[in-house]
Amino acid sequence: MSTSVFCPRCQKSLPAGKPGLCPNCRRRKMHGSRNSPEPVLAKRDEGLPLAAKLAAYAFGLALVIVLGIWGVGQTLRSKQAVAQPPVTAAAPAMPAVAAPPALAPDEPIVERAPWPSEVREVAVELAPPPRLDEPVKAELAPPPTLVQTPLPKLSKLSEIALQKQLMDMKPFGIPDSVRQPLVSDYMQEYRSAAQLKSGTPVDPFTLLNRFPKAIELQIRSLPRCQLGPKEATNLGVLARKLHAYLDLIAPKDNNGKRADPGPLREQLRKERHGKRPEWLRPEAIPAMLQILMAEDAPFRLLLVDMLAEIDSRSSTVALAERAVFDLSPEVRQAAIYALMGRPKDHARKTFVMAMRYPWPPVAEHAAEALVALHDQEAAPLLVAQLGKPDPAAPFATQRGASAYELVRIHHEKNCLLCHVPATGRGDPVVGIDTFSSRPVAGDDLVGKYGANPTAVQASAAGGWSGLWIRADVQFLHQDFSVTFPALPAFADEKGLRFDYTVRRRPLKPAEVQEWKKHPPAKENYKQRDAVLFALRNLIGKDVGNSTDAWLKLYPNAIDEANGLQLAETVRWALPQQRDALLAKYRDAKSESYTEALANAIPQLSGKVQAKVREALVERLARHSANVLSGFLEDDNEDLRHAAALAVIRRADKEADEELLPQLITLLLDGDPEVAEGAHKLLQRLTDQDFGPGADAVQGQRAAAAAQWQSWLRNRMDE
Repeated sequence: MSTSVFCPRCQKSLPAGKPGLCPNCRRRKMHGSRNSPEPVLAKRDEGLPLAAKLAAYAFGLALVIVLGIWGVGQTLRSKQAVAQPPVTAAAPAMPAVAAPPALAPDEPIVERAPWPSEVREVAVELAPPPRLDEPVKAELAPPPTLVQTPLPKLSKLSEIALQKQLMDMKPFGIPDSVRQPLVSDYMQEYRSAAQLKSGTPVDPFTLLNRFPKAIELQIRSLPRCQLGPKEATNLGVLARKLHAYLDLIAPKDNNGKRADPGPLREQLRKERHGKRPEWLRPEAIPAMLQILMAEDAPFRLLLVDMLAEIDSRSSTVALAERAVFDLSPEVRQAAIYALMGRPKDHARKTFVMAMRYPWPPVAEHAAEALVALHDQEAAPLLVAQLGKPDPAAPFATQRGASAYELVRIHHEKNCLLCHVPATGRGDPVVGIDTFSSRPVAGDDLVGKYGANPTAVQASAAGGWSGLWIRADVQFLHQDFSVTFPALPAFADEKGLRFDYTVRRRPLKPAEVQEWKKHPPAKENYKQRDAVLFALRNLIGKDVGNSTDAWLKLYPNAIDEANGLQLAETVRWALPQQRDALLAKYRDAKSESYTEALANAIPQLSGKVQAKVREALVERLARHSANVLSGFLEDDNEDLRHAAALAVIRRADKEADEELLPQLITLLLDGDPEVAEGAHKLLQRLTDQDFGPGADAVQGQRAAAAAQWQSWLRNRMDE
């Protein structure tokens, strides 16, 4: 039978020959007539290789297997869910603690919202199968599991009880009668700066001139009050982004409560900054602290979890502050567990200084943290606090008396208490002060002040005329912030954020008279009780309430505390003030400054540490050889090292000869400057040279020291 060739699609006869593609419709040719019952597909020259076909078959088979396994798993989970009672949220794995006190009728029970990994699925319906064209999302690791160990408790107050105390704190802020005149003062300052073509002033002097009462707060001046360009950029970008995430992912309901923080945590942890996580780096800490510390407890727990994953000194300090300032026992406990395993000295200063806070709960929280972290090295510093008066008690000043007290500042109404107005020309971290008015459009500072024209038009369309302010300039640093919940007890404050800081308030004449008539007890206040609680639990001893009894256990406690205070003073001093301070400490007659300088050295680093060490060496170089001999045997390593350098730099040959035994010992010192200096001084004093050379190893140095010792014994026998 003859064979014709035709196309099965267009049914056109094609030239006989080797089967291939139809030139008309690009379909395959077929052998046989149109009526052939068994047409045979023609083979293609361009057909797929055998390996490719096998791979396609394998892929299809694998897909069928995967979908089958997925369906079986869903069926099993649904059966398990039906057998279990309904569960809305899994209880978070938190350490066991003492039962909290009974709540008042209007106090809600605040629980941490569970992370997605902690919630068990209970839905019976099977979820739809995943789409193969969607990328697979990497599953985030759950938050770190805390060891369930009970922590010692001193504070018995709930978060609501602490909020009630804070609600009664005295308010502080810029009066309405001062706000607009202050804006006008800034306008005048900016106008003068524009005429002189100088930089925009960002110091607090304009604020203090118009509102002198602000000096009672811890106002910072240049350069500490202004962030650097990089820090300002990070704050501006991250603060705007975090605010947007909160509003979009966890918006507030009608009662001011936000939804589950789990999705926000997931978003923050997966976002990248180059190759690093965007929010798990030290640069993100200021924005997260400023925004999240005023949120509800679940979001403050989120803040602690994020800080716990940042390995830096700044994150350790931030966790220590959460451990003492946060009102929620659960958040403080999470912060303490996050601090375990970190260097204790990085958080120690925060806890010790909290013992002098005028609001007692802060000291109690610090005592609990020190005991939980087993920081026994803090004991001498704590002993030094026992002899001090009540931090909230009045104290004498040149103009009468003053007292430290905690005050609350309305966050939205007092932008100008902390920031300066923005000029609108490239100012970083620009925000809105809705309680102050900016210049009108006809003012001659528009374009130099207020906002750029586009921003002005946008704000006018929105119906507000708030003042633009610069958040990179920060005169005031709040210790913590609180947003009061929507409860009857906080009818006037509900939903409002207040910042809390310490104020040094001058006493009125009547208060001074009352203070003189009835002075407060020196050893009977809650902060001192917190110190004793920490000491007794840290060292396992109780020597009573007397300061002298504790000083017998730690005779150097006051010197160590003075060193810590001196270190903080030097660290935060302006560069132009630092040299004058060190000169004062170097030349002071009181011998306590010697110990204070020595104890300050390990608290510092870099150039500041080198300057303090040099001041100590210069101070010791003025002492006699007999005094220096005692310092060379001191237990303090930094003091011994400074004394050695002081001995080497002295030029009194006769007096230094009595130091020959110590100089020989210094030949083995690990500091090359000390070892080589001791060698040169021995040569100058004795006209002898038994080594060691500059490149000598430790064994050669020991041999040289033995020769010096032998020579000295022979000399003493003569």
